[in-house]
Amino acid sequence: MTGWRWESYQTVEVQVPDDWRYDSIAVGRYSLGHRSSPARAPLIASSTLTGDAAKALVAAIGAAPEGLDPDVPDCIIVYGGELIVLTMHAGDRTQEVLVRYAGCRFNGTDDGTTQRRLTAAVVRPLLTGVHQQTSYNNGLYELVFGHAGVSKPTSQ
Repeated sequence: MTGWRWESYQTVEVQVPDDWRYDSIAVGRYSLGHRSSPARAPLIASSTLTGDAAKALVAAIGAAPEGLDPDVPDCIIVYGGELIVLTMHAGDRTQEVLVRYAGCRFNGTDDGTTQRRLTAAVVRPLLTGVHQQTSYNNGLYELVFGHAGVSKPTSQ
């Protein structure tokens, strides 16, 4: 996790100590396409990660390369109709991280300071169970389930 910016204040970066204890991560999956209120996107599903699962997700986000990817060529829905908001709790600190995965471009995580690429270790715990998608673009499918045509999703 060394090098992942937990939060920033102007130009001062605060590093996450290696022994930081993550109490929980609230995972909220939101629809951006069908707003029932102009102020908020509708919640599709929510869950909470704790313990080792929370630590593993934070480590996976920190280990992902900087930048945005995977992009989907020949696609018209640039930002996608959904995103996930991670609300990470560690003691008295709270940090939000946006996870974009449903669009043609700009897919990745964004902690407000650094954008990082989606990796299998980031999306697998987020897009399974209650957050499992009904459809996937090819790049996202391969991150969640492996190479297209080799692995198939199972019913939950």
